[in-house]
Amino acid sequence: METTVVPTIVESVRDLFSKMLSCHVSGNQQAISVEQPINSEEVSAVIGITGETQGTMTLLLPESTALAIASKMLGSTFNEMDEMVADAVAEVINIVAGSAKAKMVDENARPLDLSLPTVIHGSQYTLHSPDNGKLVNIFFSSELGDFNLRLTLS
Repeated sequence: METTVVPTIVESVRDLFSKMLSCHVSGNQQAISVEQPINSEEVSAVIGITGETQGTMTLLLPESTALAIASKMLGSTFNEMDEMVADAVAEVINIVAGSAKAKMVDENARPLDLSLPTVIHGSQYTLHSPDNGKLVNIFFSSELGDFNLRLTLS
């Protein structure tokens, strides 16, 4: 399933940035890697996936990128992390995951369900994934800043 999921997610991210944020996003380089600690001020938005496929989708972005995305989405200027910025980041992962889910409908498979997004802000934390899961990193670059989307599937 990984071979169809990654292009679908890339397409969903591009659609969101183009339609909602009026900006271009590029770079869909992917790498399979091991867990890595988050070592700087980062914002992470995590959404769980259950059904035929199980795992998590995590949006990892520098605080500056989160502020820029929230400012563009909400039409206000944000200079520090607050609830509004966290809600905007949660909405981004929710839209991307929901869009990807809709594009991967398979009549013969059990439907995918998504959890509510959780947003984490801070430094020096590690996101742990199931031992049997495959971790795929998809790196993006945009005029609002760089970000990474991690997909862990079991």
